[in-house]
Amino acid sequence: MSDNSTAMAVASPSALAVHSSAAVERSGPWRSLLALLASPFTYVWQSWSTPDNTLVLHELSEQALSDMGASPELLAEAQAAREFELHRAYALSLYHW
Repeated sequence: MSDNSTAMAVASPSALAVHSSAAVERSGPWRSLLALLASPFTYVWQSWSTPDNTLVLHELSEQALSDMGASPELLAEAQAAREFELHRAYALSLYHW
């Protein structure tokens, strides 16, 4: 998990349905309208908050990939990712300089 991640509690859908239906009955149509308008933003926030579990090839060494039993195609992809990151870092340094 990254250093700048946030903790997030996960509730079951049934608990959310019971809680949201009670809130709608209690607060009226304005709250349900605001919840409807906020739902796309809530979805985006939740999708951005989930950790990314993909393998980061450019952070692994050739030896580590070999120890994992990586195929030659994966080794070539890792080398290409390392070169891309080097070029990207160089371009960013020129831009900020």
